[in-house]
Amino acid sequence: MIQHIEINGKPYPFKFGMREVYMFTGDGAVDEVNEGVTLSFDALLRIYHSASKGGAKKEGSDLVLSEEEIEDAIDEDPYLLDKFEQVFIKSKVIPYLEEKAAKMNGDGSKNVKKPRKKS
Repeated sequence: MIQHIEINGKPYPFKFGMREVYMFTGDGAVDEVNEGVTLSFDALLRIYHSASKGGAKKEGSDLVLSEEEIEDAIDEDPYLLDKFEQVFIKSKVIPYLEEKAAKMNGDGSKNVKKPRKKS
């Protein structure tokens, strides 16, 4: 599922798929106390860049943002972090992860840990 995020007045395609989920879980540190995954800013940039490449490829576009371009855009508009998080949450992989979590929890709950930015 391709979603677009407007950056500097231009809509860029992003696709958060299984590759990005595995990057997310592989690069993250699970925080058992606060029940979440903590990611470094560099890890977030790698994930967003991968989603940019995936979205452009799927759409047949050349609108791929580098990690540096994404970082610069976030520096200019910190609210982009919220937009990226919302696009990730709306991706088709979230229902899959919720189903897996429910099976693993054994209680039918869909307790999927949401990403948190490392301070």
